[in-house]
Amino acid sequence: MCAFLSLPLCVLCASLYQVALITGANKGIGFDAVRLLAEQEPNTIIYLGSRTQDNGDAAVQKLPEAARKNVRVIILDVTNDASVQAAVARVKSEQGHLDVLINNAGIASYSFDYQSAKDTFDTNIYGVKRVTEAFLPLIPEKTGHISIVSSEVGTWAHYYSPAALQKQLEDDNVQFSTIDKLAQGYLAAAKDSNHAGIENFPAPASSFGSYGFSKALVSTYGRLLGRDLKSKGIPVLLSTPGYCATDLNKFSGHRTAAVGAASILQVLKRGVNDSGKLFLDDEDQGIKNDTPDYVKAMNGNPNEKK
Repeated sequence: MCAFLSLPLCVLCASLYQVALITGANKGIGFDAVRLLAEQEPNTIIYLGSRTQDNGDAAVQKLPEAARKNVRVIILDVTNDASVQAAVARVKSEQGHLDVLINNAGIASYSFDYQSAKDTFDTNIYGVKRVTEAFLPLIPEKTGHISIVSSEVGTWAHYYSPAALQKQLEDDNVQFSTIDKLAQGYLAAAKDSNHAGIENFPAPASSFGSYGFSKALVSTYGRLLGRDLKSKGIPVLLSTPGYCATDLNKFSGHRTAAVGAASILQVLKRGVNDSGKLFLDDEDQGIKNDTPDYVKAMNGNPNEKK
């Protein structure tokens, strides 16, 4: 079990974190992140992001009674501008600031069709950007934290990307316009009946469909945002929960959602010198990795470079 689960969270978050918001938090890893934070930091006000009030309310009722006191459901659809702006307005009105933003909402599509890829990118890339930039004015300089839940699958997609694409992803001066261009290029290949242009991207088999590439791109966004916010003293930390049993993978993972939640909360102890790095259980994962043996055993190693 991850050692974090037995640590007082105040060791990581101290008392600076008075207000936190976690997107996609009515189930799975996001829900367990709310629970852990609420149990171990009972004085922190936690906004539980949910696309519907009913789902959010149901999630709160599943929390231990003692953990519910400062948990507040907030309607937040990361793909909808109006929903995000309404959430920002509410937090600003009620709290005036936001100390911790955890971008946890995400979806997984392991196929290679246009609509699935578009939905995945809208949530996993553009949704993260939309939420982060909307809440940024509320995040205090020097003390605030931004966290982006990415995935080790993104490092596999990066590893199996063509050299020219890797160079773009690793550019220290990368801008979001490059990320957007790459995302749109991938979507165009997915939409084309012959998948023209797919050779410029990681093969779907090596990146679990559009999911892996979406995580490679959002990790790149996290690195550029961390670079741009370093002077303001706002860390942008990337985390991965690992292969957890959630509905994203039909509960096939070998880790529990609670262990995954602990992994994404651990990064909150880190500062700007770790901005843009990807952590699993407090260990830096780097930006590109070959798939591990357990994945190759499951899939027959589809990740051969062409």
